[in-house]
Amino acid sequence: MTASTPRPRCSQAQIWIPRRGPAISVLASICLMTGLIVGAAAPATYAAQAATPVPVATVVAPPVEANPFGLDTDVTVALISFLAGSFVALLGVLSKYLLDYRLEKRKLELQERQDIAAVIGPSQANLIRAARDLFRWLSSFFDHPDSSRHWLIKGPDRARDAPSLREWVRLLFNFIAWGRITQDAINGLPAVVAKERADLQQACVFADLVSDRLASGGLFKGVELYEPDSRTMRLFFKHIEALAGAGIRLWQANEGAITRTAVDELYQSPGSALLLLREFVLVLNGEAAPAAGFIVARLAAVRAVAVGLLLSYPWILKLPDQREVINELQAHLAHAARISGANLPFGECVSRNLTLLLERNRCGFLSLPLV
Repeated sequence: MTASTPRPRCSQAQIWIPRRGPAISVLASICLMTGLIVGAAAPATYAAQAATPVPVATVVAPPVEANPFGLDTDVTVALISFLAGSFVALLGVLSKYLLDYRLEKRKLELQERQDIAAVIGPSQANLIRAARDLFRWLSSFFDHPDSSRHWLIKGPDRARDAPSLREWVRLLFNFIAWGRITQDAINGLPAVVAKERADLQQACVFADLVSDRLASGGLFKGVELYEPDSRTMRLFFKHIEALAGAGIRLWQANEGAITRTAVDELYQSPGSALLLLREFVLVLNGEAAPAAGFIVARLAAVRAVAVGLLLSYPWILKLPDQREVINELQAHLAHAARISGANLPFGECVSRNLTLLLERNRCGFLSLPLV
């Protein structure tokens, strides 16, 4: 049974709207009434002044030019006052209209965000968290790659595997599972909504991009000794589909969560899809030297790509800048070439192929000039 996602709380912006609206409406009404009163009272005021007798001056005034419009001076002033009052009234009406328009637009935007949150739920946040955890684990691995590879020890049974091996499997599985769950949620939105949300597009593309780096052979185009049909050099796409399906079932069975306990139980269950990831990770500490180099190169590419997504969430983790990412990628690829035993040109070919793959997948938000 699919877990229902609780609707998000009302934001502060929603509380702000009804409080400020009446005050502005009253102010606009006051401007309107003031303009009408001034415009209506001005003619009467000047008419009363004109009816008041004034003493006749004995001084002869100089001749005054005739009013080209044929209007008395008092009538002209009254007309100007009336027009000014009408302008003030019109300004008040327009101000109220514009304010109401902005408030309604804001309400619609908040409602749209609520609707999107109701469909996506916490899946996008969990994907970002999975990407962060995987990035941190990969960074720790590449700090001491040789010693880290030797910690991947296979036990007499899966329950007694080395903790490092189990954690590798859990982190990769979490990312693949949350990537598919997030993609399914985004695909459930209208296309016009997804086009307007750059963060949703990035999450959707990023999930595919990382899965492709674990499975696709295009990353090693031009590199000798790569065997596309070898299970020791890649995850097959059918394996990723099986892992994603297992993650969805686990998510549904645990009310919208993928807990560590549930993953541990799946890890030890017979015929588990996690056995595929277990064998994939064990290649890092296996005897097949070329295969270990290819797996390390894949993981180096995954780490570099993860930075591109996490840069949109700078409050989550302190990340290296663009130049540092490129330098670190080259260092990691050089290590992969060394442990491959054949000094393969990972540094040149993988960087070039990764750039082409980013362009093909419209991943401009990553902004990594790798070549």
